[in-house]
Amino acid sequence: MPKLLGVTPEYGIPSQEDGLLLDSLEFSWAPEWYDQKDNRGRVCGKILVDESMTVSLGGAIALGKTMTAKGGSALTLANTVPDIWCEQPEATTSIVTELSHSYSNSDARKANLTVTVLGFGGTSA
Repeated sequence: MPKLLGVTPEYGIPSQEDGLLLDSLEFSWAPEWYDQKDNRGRVCGKILVDESMTVSLGGAIALGKTMTAKGGSALTLANTVPDIWCEQPEATTSIVTELSHSYSNSDARKANLTVTVLGFGGTSA
């Protein structure tokens, strides 16, 4: 079996979010798809519309810090959204769509967020 020499994977989350010590961060490209049918009504392709991305992040709430994320509000992400769009947008808006807090007597206070990132403008890849 061939070996890869000198290759090291990337570790860690590049930046902590405001008031949250991240232990997980996931970007999921989630566009809306529709079937493209031929003249006989058979599916022959897919049409991509309304490209969006879902960002899931979670971690401990930092002691003495205020987490600024509120449900339904815009959120400025400290981490850069990776270039996985089909059509790279010129600008994006990030909206908090799910937010949960958990408390425990044996662990740090934690928060989990789901953010929808919508892209605007751009050109096809």
